[in-house]
Amino acid sequence: MASTPSAANTRQLIGLIRVVKSDAEGAVLVLGLAIVLVAVVRQIGPWKFASGAPFAVTLATGLLLTVGGAVWIIKGRSRIATYLPGTLQGALPEFAYDHEFLLRAIINGMPPVFIKEVTDESSSQHLLQSNALSQLQGLNDAIPVRLEAAIEDARRRAIKSDHRQGDEHAVSRGRSRQVEFLDALAGQPLRAVLTTKTRVDHNGRTFVVGWAIPVALTDGLAGDTTCLSEDSGEVRHRLMPVEADTGVEVEIATAVRTKLAELEAKTRPAPGGVPDVAPSPE
Repeated sequence: MASTPSAANTRQLIGLIRVVKSDAEGAVLVLGLAIVLVAVVRQIGPWKFASGAPFAVTLATGLLLTVGGAVWIIKGRSRIATYLPGTLQGALPEFAYDHEFLLRAIINGMPPVFIKEVTDESSSQHLLQSNALSQLQGLNDAIPVRLEAAIEDARRRAIKSDHRQGDEHAVSRGRSRQVEFLDALAGQPLRAVLTTKTRVDHNGRTFVVGWAIPVALTDGLAGDTTCLSEDSGEVRHRLMPVEADTGVEVEIATAVRTKLAELEAKTRPAPGGVPDVAPSPE
């Protein structure tokens, strides 16, 4: 079916609104330049430009918007740069300032991650999560809010209380790490994850940014806390190889294969039955 002029105009208007919303600073700059053009250049070929306002007012308005848009862009980029380590400041490519790109990168490309806003002392609101987290959780995204109370049980209330405790610890301590269960309805299996949450303050509001990975519960985890092996402040995870077609295929990089071969050679028994060299963790 052919589009009517009104439908086409509506789509163009919607497209323009999307552009302005995604790049308001650029839109202000372009608008300012356009007004300056109208004020200074009255005619280009067959096209004539006219403004009902006096020349000085039109020019001043255009210059104000142009300068304002440029300052807005510069300040926005400078503000982003303040969040970066010194090695990255001034080295970001253009698309790093594209909000739509960053949103798509988080949703489509990140592991199970999420962002919450801490709304008050007893609650927080989910703002964003990656598709990987939705797939991992795969539980209650489609459950209407009005049914939440109807499907609560003691086990689920305890799990959600644990999640809230992790939020509170992140807010009070700056970061929290907690072994917890994913949300589960009555009768569904419990799945454990290690969740890391970090407090982020922005424009007078407090957020919790976190990520979760599945873990297998083992002996030695009894008690309120436990101590886990770490590397540079991050928990070191032990890989668990399984039979083919029962897990996820992962490539082993060339340098890693070389190192594994060296370790195997060192631990291979000598003719006398004793390893040549004790195995090295490095």
